[in-house]
Amino acid sequence: MMKRRPQVSVVVVNWNAGELLIRCLKSIYEQGIDDLEIVLVDNASTDGSARIAKEHFPAIKLIQMERNEGYAVGCNVGVREACGEFILLLNPDVILLPHCLSRLLEFASTNPQAGAVAPKLLNPEGSLQPSVRGFPYPFSLLSLPFSYLFPQNRLLARYRMTFFDYDKLAEVEQPMSSCLLVRRVAYEELGGMDENFPLYFNDVDFLYRMKKKGWKIFFLPQARAVHFLGVSTSLLRNISRLWLSYKGLLGFYRKHFPLWLPLAYIFLLTLPIRAVLPKRRKKHFLVFQPIEEYRGGPRLSVIVVNWNAGEYLPRCLSSIYNEGMDVEVILVDNASTDRSEREAKKRFPQIKLIQMGENKGYSAACNAGIKVATGQFILILNPDTEVLPGAFEKLLNFALEHPEAGIIGPQLIGFDGKVQMSCRRFPKYETGLFRGTFLERLMPKSRTLSRYLLSGWDHSTPRAVDWVSGAAMLLRREFLKEVGLFDETFYMYCEDVDMGMRAREFGWKVMYCPYARIKHRIGGSSDKKVIPMLVKFHLSHYLFFKKHWGWRTSLFGELFLIFGLVARTILLILKNRWDIFLNMIKGKR
Repeated sequence: MMKRRPQVSVVVVNWNAGELLIRCLKSIYEQGIDDLEIVLVDNASTDGSARIAKEHFPAIKLIQMERNEGYAVGCNVGVREACGEFILLLNPDVILLPHCLSRLLEFASTNPQAGAVAPKLLNPEGSLQPSVRGFPYPFSLLSLPFSYLFPQNRLLARYRMTFFDYDKLAEVEQPMSSCLLVRRVAYEELGGMDENFPLYFNDVDFLYRMKKKGWKIFFLPQARAVHFLGVSTSLLRNISRLWLSYKGLLGFYRKHFPLWLPLAYIFLLTLPIRAVLPKRRKKHFLVFQPIEEYRGGPRLSVIVVNWNAGEYLPRCLSSIYNEGMDVEVILVDNASTDRSEREAKKRFPQIKLIQMGENKGYSAACNAGIKVATGQFILILNPDTEVLPGAFEKLLNFALEHPEAGIIGPQLIGFDGKVQMSCRRFPKYETGLFRGTFLERLMPKSRTLSRYLLSGWDHSTPRAVDWVSGAAMLLRREFLKEVGLFDETFYMYCEDVDMGMRAREFGWKVMYCPYARIKHRIGGSSDKKVIPMLVKFHLSHYLFFKKHWGWRTSLFGELFLIFGLVARTILLILKNRWDIFLNMIKGKR
């Protein structure tokens, strides 16, 4: 009996990808598609990753190359061995998120003109990875330097595509081939990848030829994958990597734009400059980690992160248990020195206590609690809060009424009785100039502040917002399974803003529920070390801008941001010292 041809063949070209290869292959099988095959082409790796992969997944077809002949050769060898109607070209440093492959296949199957379809790529930290570019036409190369000054100009930024809308389905020119679904008929019509491009520009050349043949190339934002950008190429020396990149550009122009070849040679002159620049090695934190399904038990898990909260902590815990609900309380202690966590455990022996050993930051502590939580919903709660009667029940009922909400924030009230601005819009550059500075006192009703704080609204009605304060934040378990954990890059501050941004990226809503009310004493723990916290606060804001908007920002904009944040930090530190001095003078009178 003739064996049935699989719908899709996944071709993975590996070179010393290490444990990432195992994660990659595991994510393929977790797609839940039975009608597929995996072809692993190993380009003479020396780390044993291919052998380990075969041991973990014996069903894969393993092709061992005697020597590393480049990515293009590896792809062609893999496709020749593959049998599928569609070919997924997949780098070993890519992890497919749920439903990624099925959505790519569904789109390609219903759009016969599509020669290739690419998903939205995300960085391990959960931010968008710019993965769509234009072809490097001569004018695009000439205007490339100006795109760093005017990133939103559609003419000047035609190559970098920094104006591209990654939330919409679109026909594109050159998506990153780290994860690219290709129709076999199109691949064979083009004769595969040009093996004269061993590492760089093989995908550019391949897609350029595909376009010229009349095939369409699509970007599908509903399909998502995580890409550890440059893991394999980082093993190369900087000068070797740059030379291969320039060599690819020269080859592309020699093949497609021979009259403009001198332009490519001009770009070669920048090689010595780029070669002496230090190569940045970025440490990634993977937010997309396994989270258990809800298996019954308490509907609500409350995670309280403690750091020297002192007398505030028992008040917070008492208010939780006074709700009278069956809740799971997890106390995560960030290496407190005031013994507050021990006293809390004595008074409330039913709490789960996690000792971090060292203060790894607020995000890391939240993640430690989330990993052991068993509730259907998880409430992140500061120790300087007190839950008012009925808040939990109202929060949970609101969550059930709004299944589209992944994050829900209650109404926070100061101990002076005033409603706190605990839900806001995403910050912009000008926000930092006004918020907490003399400009806020001069223009308290400015449009910038009003927009950011949503101060034109009385906070008495529910609504969708950009983000809610991490002092009290209800998270849906299904939301965490899809969007991931807190980004531990943020030691303290902006982890809540980042989570709101990622919620929007995945199509979840962030909702404000004014019916559930919680008292909040701002700065109950952080006020103990004002200057270090001010520095961390502004550093977190810089990291947030860099993570989500850095690639879209002009050089002038980034310099302006850095200057503004540094100046604001210094001014607030001086203000703090001045206030201390005035209080000391008053105390002597």
